[in-house]
Amino acid sequence: MRAIERNKMNHKEEQAKCLAAVKAIDAILTRNNIWFSLSYGSALGAYREGGFIEWDRDFDLLIKLPDQKKVNELLMQNLPRDYRIVSYDTDTISGFDEVKIIGISAYDMHIDLYPVIGAPDDVDVAFSFMQFCRRIHRVLSCKHLEFSRLTSKAKIPFVVMIRLVEYLIPDRILRDMFEKIKRRYPFEKAKLFFPIGNDGNKAEIMEGDLLFKTKRIAFEDVFLPVPEQIRDYLERIYGSDYMTPKRY
Repeated sequence: MRAIERNKMNHKEEQAKCLAAVKAIDAILTRNNIWFSLSYGSALGAYREGGFIEWDRDFDLLIKLPDQKKVNELLMQNLPRDYRIVSYDTDTISGFDEVKIIGISAYDMHIDLYPVIGAPDDVDVAFSFMQFCRRIHRVLSCKHLEFSRLTSKAKIPFVVMIRLVEYLIPDRILRDMFEKIKRRYPFEKAKLFFPIGNDGNKAEIMEGDLLFKTKRIAFEDVFLPVPEQIRDYLERIYGSDYMTPKRY
């Protein structure tokens, strides 16, 4: 019983350190007039719990694709040394940045900054494009994937096989290819959008008004931005019973 209580306490401490990083990110992006929003479990936690969902091991933020490089540069220059950015542009080929907390395993707690990209106007075509992006993302991210992050050890041979091919291709070429795919549909002209790093659900394709109009609500001891129509957003992602706690 004491061991369980100690583990819970450690996880709470990790969440607190993660929130401190998010506060720093919020200050940096707000100061530079850059849009961002909580998403997925972080948005759900903000609305339903007023903070972290008890078992959450990450923090999900959305940014706009046209801002991605600027966000990367600002965080590199301004985040305290307590945090390390795993950069989409230099460290990985995952398509999005990840903020790690020094002294905490990324498996236990980290922050993802998912870029939202433009999609075709037709939802069915947009879904096909989203699935294509998701497959490309999963394949390319294998090159620098930490095996400890895999949910199943059975996936290791598959990842190793992909790596053998990808090691023959310079990272720069793979990144350039993915960047062209991400920008296939101009962001400024798009009516529908979805984030890179999505779960592959059609409901994640959303109109700009639903995603980009935000308001701030309480998350633990700070107010952070979520979609203004937060109930509609959460119902799209999690279904009508999103207020019922369950592990997703």
